Amino acid sequence: MNRGRPVVALTFAYSAGETLRRCIDSVLCQRYENLIYYICDDGSKDNTREIIMEYALNDSRVRPIYIDDKSRRLIDLIPDLISTILLEHEDGYFISLDADDEYKPDFLEKMLPFVLRNDLDLAICGSDSIDTLTGDLLIRKELGYDLVLSCRDFSEKFLVYRRYIYDFWGKLYTFPVLKNACIDCKRRRTAINGRISELFNYTALSASKRVGLLGESLHKYYIFPNSYTSRFIPGHIEASAQVYDAARSFLLSFGEMDKINQDYLYAIYMGQMSEILRCLFTADLLVSKKLEYVDEILSHDLMKEMLEHEADPRFINLAGRDRFITGINEWITENGSCNGSGDSSCKGAELDAD
Repeated sequence: MNRGRPVVALTFAYSAGETLRRCIDSVLCQRYENLIYYICDDGSKDNTREIIMEYALNDSRVRPIYIDDKSRRLIDLIPDLISTILLEHEDGYFISLDADDEYKPDFLEKMLPFVLRNDLDLAICGSDSIDTLTGDLLIRKELGYDLVLSCRDFSEKFLVYRRYIYDFWGKLYTFPVLKNACIDCKRRRTAINGRISELFNYTALSASKRVGLLGESLHKYYIFPNSYTSRFIPGHIEASAQVYDAARSFLLSFGEMDKINQDYLYAIYMGQMSEILRCLFTADLLVSKKLEYVDEILSHDLMKEMLEHEADPRFINLAGRDRFITGINEWITENGSCNGSGDSSCKGAELDAD
């Protein structure tokens, strides 16, 4: 493609030596001349830094960043680093990629014309979920047709596009939208406990007049057996409520909330709580500590509100809330007698809920 406005890419890498080359190569092989690639080593303990240095020495597009201060949360670091990078460039586009994933070779070749053709502030593509151990395609998430959103579309078509917005990758941000999202994240950073990408993207959506979903998958997401998403992260309990609030505020900006969107938000929240509980029940924690987290989940105001809401039957997990509560009660009954015992046999029970 001809040289145009710069595309600035960013990858955070922590001890990613086994996958980083695949990630970097997928960015550098994009058929676009004006590309600048920042790769940040976040205090790695393997050969990640050496790999970054090697690429930087051989390709002028690669700009290494080395961070050794592990006291800073990634939630704080991301908006600060992006803001610093933006100060070095007057205008352009921004993309992000995890150190264990990759873009398909035609990602920019298809996304940039899509942005220009439709005058978009933000463009999103589909993604393939790949089993890292076998290389098999597990899920292909793609719309199948191009969709451009503006004005009331953001509310009326929320069920169509929401599943594409909860990660940084697979998106092409214009600089003005990106700057607004960074400012908002920095303003609220003390309250954010996790799920920063989805919170970031609701701000990006709010700052956008036109958003487009390209109807095909141009990204590969590799799933590892012990990935971040399969671990219990305590901060995700409150972060899920924060995402709910952000999504609801965004939708209300277009007028009164209709029941289908409200039910969908409850269904999303319940799905997140089910996944958090699944990870919690298999975590290597004393049952007494697990019970504390269960109580935190069940006593949250949003959980109480969701359980009392009359559910639309099309949202299966929301309509089947009785199974959700039954599963928790069965786990408590089975494991409650072990409370405080420290007996390893009390660990690893699973939630029997959808």
